Amino acid sequence: AIALSSGISGTFSSYSVADLMVDGINVHPFDSEVACHAEGYYAIKTAGLIKEGKRSKEIIATLDEMKKVSKAYFMADDLSHLQRSGRLNGAQAIVGNLLQVKPLLHFEDKVIVPFQKIRTYKKVVLRMYELFDEFYQKHKGENIHVCVLHVDAIEKAHEIKEYLEDKYPDIAIEIDAISPVISTHLGLGAIGFGWTIL
Repeated sequence: AIALSSGISGTFSSYSVADLMVDGINVHPFDSEVACHAEGYYAIKTAGLIKEGKRSKEIIATLDEMKKVSKAYFMADDLSHLQRSGRLNGAQAIVGNLLQVKPLLHFEDKVIVPFQKIRTYKKVVLRMYELFDEFYQKHKGENIHVCVLHVDAIEKAHEIKEYLEDKYPDIAIEIDAISPVISTHLGLGAIGFGWTIL
């Protein structure tokens, strides 16, 4: 059972409890420590391992190794949503919006936290490109998959996808919407992307 990060959801705990409550069913919960499409990569990997006949312990061990090469970054376009969810106070949100601050967020210790505070959307996207390029240079030639994520910002997502396709023709790239739960924190216009090796 592939769970949303336990730092933002009780799903992982529910899977763990289900294993104790139901006789005759063995539940093997896995904390993805991420969300959205980035979480889905673990399900895709698991499906392939099941077809190969791998047992549960082997699958969990493989997924734990996969975590080491998996990242996801998000940018909130409007800080008022982070204020309402308690991630920022009112003054921080007002000043941040005035200065066009676009916090670059990521998952750390299972929760969404700021990675860097950057001014303007363009600079945030450039920083995400830099982070991905560092990863790509270390893993070039491996089965790299990238998901470009958005909240009602499909044009921005396509621009990022086109840039990545032009620069890295050997990687697989998909576009997906950020889930409603995460969208409530990030707000409309949010953009991000995640990557892993499948």
